[in-house]
Amino acid sequence: MKYIKPKKLPDRFPNVVEACGKPYDIGYKVGSEFKNIIKKFLSRWFNFFASLPLNHVSAARYAGIALSKEDALKVSAKMVPYAANFAPDLIEECQGIAEGSGVTFEEIFHLNCFLDIYDSVLLPQIRFKPWLGRIGCTDFAVAEKATKNRKDVIMGQTYDLDQPETFQEASTILRLSPEGSPSVLLYTIAGAVGCAGLNSFGIGIVINKLWSSDSGPGVPYCFLVRKALQKETVSEVLEAITTTKRASGNHFLVTNSSGDFFGLETTSTHHEIIIPSEGIYVHTNHYITEKLKPFDIAGPWTGTSYVRFSRMRRYLQENKGKITLEGCKEWMKDHTDYPFGICRHGSEKEPVESGARTVTAFILLPKELKMMATYGNPCVQLYKEYEISKP
Repeated sequence: MKYIKPKKLPDRFPNVVEACGKPYDIGYKVGSEFKNIIKKFLSRWFNFFASLPLNHVSAARYAGIALSKEDALKVSAKMVPYAANFAPDLIEECQGIAEGSGVTFEEIFHLNCFLDIYDSVLLPQIRFKPWLGRIGCTDFAVAEKATKNRKDVIMGQTYDLDQPETFQEASTILRLSPEGSPSVLLYTIAGAVGCAGLNSFGIGIVINKLWSSDSGPGVPYCFLVRKALQKETVSEVLEAITTTKRASGNHFLVTNSSGDFFGLETTSTHHEIIIPSEGIYVHTNHYITEKLKPFDIAGPWTGTSYVRFSRMRRYLQENKGKITLEGCKEWMKDHTDYPFGICRHGSEKEPVESGARTVTAFILLPKELKMMATYGNPCVQLYKEYEISKP
């Protein structure tokens, strides 16, 4: 298999916006700044769904669901009531994004369901669809005694997505100061209210997509992330995520500036909390709690998930007590099991439209209120620093 070296991209995120004020005003600022990117993303996204099954899939039994834009919007529309009850302020923010970018609210809300849609539309009829890229993020956290100086708190994630060109161009850093809520520093997709990030109280959250058999209408993942970052304590974060009907399965890794971190595996209707030991933690894209394993419908995708899990856990265990920020950056470049490694490139055998790739790697430093992030693959892109102020 031919190794594909990622192309060099700009060192810094070209899409960075700061906004403050009421939810609608924040949304309008974001939508206005990113209007062209949002429109381009939506066009490509809906074309992707409408083209299913993709050209390289020949067997009818593997065919996906060719979904028109109208039908795709009907799927996400079922999630609006849940989201509105859970976070009405974020509905207002989405309305502002829609107005600012010149698209409809329905389209912006659908964009905020981009991960959940896979469960609701693509997976129910068959466990595995070969045209969908083997997407998968790798999360980790280390704290205090596991680090070299005995006081660092470090958490990180590679964010891997199919349709990589589309998602790369839409990758965004947001610094937001909402009225009445902590300031937040976010990685997200232009038009989405948040994919992962850090708030001014030192609460950090990163995620892994999980594939659960009970997925259906509920609160989309982006709303869960932003609601979490409105909280001042980890306990409030866990309560917010676990006491609502979620749209799909995900794993949330939550930490604070004191180095307390928790894994939270969820399906649409169930959850399990994981309490790490020895100051290290790793999660990828398969359920590890016994209670939730029966819900896992990822099928053959779990192969790459297990390899990435093993690689990152090995790095942390072998270096426990001497882990540094620079070491974490190096481990996120790992290419073992190419092309499905921690740093995901894709290969010549994968179709362009669904060959998954790492579109960013980021490290959150809750004590310092900083994010170190790459625009593209961490093996070729430099980490750049973004920060927020204390409350």
